[in-house]
Amino acid sequence: MQASLDLGTDKFGFGFGGTGKKSHNKQFDNYGEEFTMHDTIGCYLDIDKGHVKFSKNGNAQVSQTKFLPNAPKALIVEPSRELAEQTLNNVKQFKKYIDNPKLR
Repeated sequence: MQASLDLGTDKFGFGFGGTGKKSHNKQFDNYGEEFTMHDTIGCYLDIDKGHVKFSKNGNAQVSQTKFLPNAPKALIVEPSRELAEQTLNNVKQFKKYIDNPKLR
């Protein structure tokens, strides 16, 4: 099973966009608050119950989504450009605490 990199557009993946909508299988539903640059988005996966939910700045969004019961037991969070930039900036801040850090 392979999800499209265009998150939420097929039956194998889920997305939560800046408009506050969740997406799955090309269906976009109101889900939570809109978000922009400098907001922190969390993704929570409960494999036992088959749920995925998101948070904004540490606050859980209203509902959760049930995913396929026979889905693979792994989650790949595809970063947006903003998330990738935030991650790189954090690595740069903390590299002074590590001898010869390398990104892999």
